[in-house]
Amino acid sequence: MTKHLPLAVLTALLLAACGGSDKPPAEKPAPAENQNVLKIYNWSEYVDPETVADFEKKNGIKVTYDVYDSDETLESKVLTGKSGYDIVAPSNAFVGRQIKAGAYQKIDKSLIPNYKHLNPEMMRLMDGVDPGHEYAVPFYWGTNTFAINTERVKKALGTDKLPDNQWDLVFDPEYTSKLKQCGISYLDSAAEIYPMVLNYLGKNPNSSNTEDIREATAPTQEKPPQYQTLYFVRLYR
Repeated sequence: MTKHLPLAVLTALLLAACGGSDKPPAEKPAPAENQNVLKIYNWSEYVDPETVADFEKKNGIKVTYDVYDSDETLESKVLTGKSGYDIVAPSNAFVGRQIKAGAYQKIDKSLIPNYKHLNPEMMRLMDGVDPGHEYAVPFYWGTNTFAINTERVKKALGTDKLPDNQWDLVFDPEYTSKLKQCGISYLDSAAEIYPMVLNYLGKNPNSSNTEDIREATAPTQEKPPQYQTLYFVRLYR
């Protein structure tokens, strides 16, 4: 690991995904067949199945728990309206525009007694996507990183010394060309890759400047043969 590792924070959020804005609907929807059903749409492996079972037993509420594999999949459902889910968990890179589109209802914080214990730093990071913290509650956060088999990498590089900035192993052609026998690949997620590249280039990881984005795009579009099988791992807190 290196001090240059970007803090690409990905805050997963819990929101009331009722497919509507704060304005009352023109026509009151028909009551659900079973009011004691909580429908959740979340990333896989975020919640232990035993936790869901314990919740059902304790509260007498049945949980329908569906999973998705990308923010784009979730967004396609919530932005079409009437997704059918009560709670969803988008990443903070997506939730802002979903809130602006009126996809969620405001959260009644009086029903969340532990809201006061939320990490102030996490709440600050949400200011830009949910001003006033009216729609979203931080649930998970994490960083992207990678592990290195130092012996094999050193052998491939023909040296006993790794670069001071170990992200060079991923982005600098001087090193990546020598690691082609190992292979390197990127996460298929612009929201996670761009902060890494921007940080590597010495820029603000959260920059929205057009020139910064253009410069950060170049290393990921060249796709030399060596970019195949080195995987990033997402660590959660």
